[in-house]
Amino acid sequence: MTGQGRSPEGTDLLATGDTEAFQAWAGRVQGLLAPEGGAHVPDTLRDLYRRVVDDTRRGGPRSLLRRMAADQGADGPGTVRRNAAEAVRRAAATGPWRKSVRDIVQNWWRDQAPDTGVTVRDDMRRDTFEPLRVQLGALHETLKWCGEAADAAGTPVDVELTVQDGTLHVWIGLHSIDVRAACDDFAQLLSRTLPYTDCLVDDDHVLLRLHGRPDPSTLSPLAAAGVDAYLGEDGVRRSAEAV
Repeated sequence: MTGQGRSPEGTDLLATGDTEAFQAWAGRVQGLLAPEGGAHVPDTLRDLYRRVVDDTRRGGPRSLLRRMAADQGADGPGTVRRNAAEAVRRAAATGPWRKSVRDIVQNWWRDQAPDTGVTVRDDMRRDTFEPLRVQLGALHETLKWCGEAADAAGTPVDVELTVQDGTLHVWIGLHSIDVRAACDDFAQLLSRTLPYTDCLVDDDHVLLRLHGRPDPSTLSPLAAAGVDAYLGEDGVRRSAEAV
């Protein structure tokens, strides 16, 4: 059964990025799809999942990315929204492939430190975190966005890195800046576009959370089909092959 307003194919959950709920839903309906215990997921359903995610999250007609990129405002907020869309598109399209989290932070620090005071606290220790390609792109663009805001305001930046329960937390402290005005559109767009990525804004900081991808062995065939569409180029099968 589906809840009131719930898509019978679970597409609404993928569109909003609620993959945990999607996996739970897929587990309940897998037996109805393949009552004999088979693992086949129809190609039409796989294609539907890809089209829904592309439409609502990756720049399709219903995506926030498309709307922000098309903002025609000549004022400051309009410019910020267009710049945010361009930054998120870069994160999605050109995320580093062979760099680690520490590589990205160190490279950013070297570029930023000559003009802006930067303090980095690395508490990742030996905690395991295997980022997706687009998550590395998200980290790069978030540091760059916050660094440019700090540089424009002539204020320092504090960065703290921690890993908790398989999630990388990047806390970026910004001083004497209207952080919500400077970063809210970017953070919202990043969260609504990239998989397993949350970006939250508070009065004095930005918090980027990069969540670990699910273990493919724990997914039902139907769940794997949906999560694969959600991950895009970092899909379940390709992630499993890279481990």
